[in-house]
Amino acid sequence: MKALISKILKSSNPKKTWSKMSKKDKALVKKELKSGKVKVKLVAGGGVSTNAVPDTPSTGSCWQKTLEADYYGGVTRALMFSTTNTTQVCADSGTVTFVDVPEKFQNTERLGWHKDGVTDSTLDVNWEGRGVARGSFDFGAAGWVLLSKTICAQLRLNADMTHYASSSECSVGA
Repeated sequence: MKALISKILKSSNPKKTWSKMSKKDKALVKKELKSGKVKVKLVAGGGVSTNAVPDTPSTGSCWQKTLEADYYGGVTRALMFSTTNTTQVCADSGTVTFVDVPEKFQNTERLGWHKDGVTDSTLDVNWEGRGVARGSFDFGAAGWVLLSKTICAQLRLNADMTHYASSSECSVGA
C-alpha cells in the first residue's frame, strides 16, 4: 500500500500516474482512502466552574469537554487524520444558557492528506448544548485532488453538568 501511494505522491504528474495505474491498484488505494473507520475518543474534560466564562453572556456554572475523531485507513488501519472539538456549555437551574466551540482543529498523519479547513456549529436544546467540529481533508499532490473527506467530532453536554454524549455525527440537529 505504501509503495502505491508513494508512487502517486512522488510523481511529477500524480494525475497521470493515477490514470495509468491498474484497476486492481486503484481499487486498493481507494479502499485505503475511502473505506476506513472513524473512532472518537474523549481527550480532555474540564470540571465544573461556578464562575461564568469570560466573554460569555452566561450566568451559572460552565463545563467543557474535548473530543477527537480519528480516521483510520481501510486497508492498513493506520491513522490518516483527525478533527478535534472542545465544546463548552453553561447552565443555570437545569437550563443551558450558553454553548460554544472555543477550540477546533485538525491534524494530518499521512503523506498526501491535506487540511481543507475546519468549521463548527452549535445548538442549544434547553437541556443540553451541542457542539460539532467538521474537518475537511483532501488527498492528492501537485494541485491534483483524488478525493475529499470530512469527519466530525460532536459533543452533547447536559445542563446537569454530569451527563454527556459523543459521536462522529456531523449534524447537531440529529
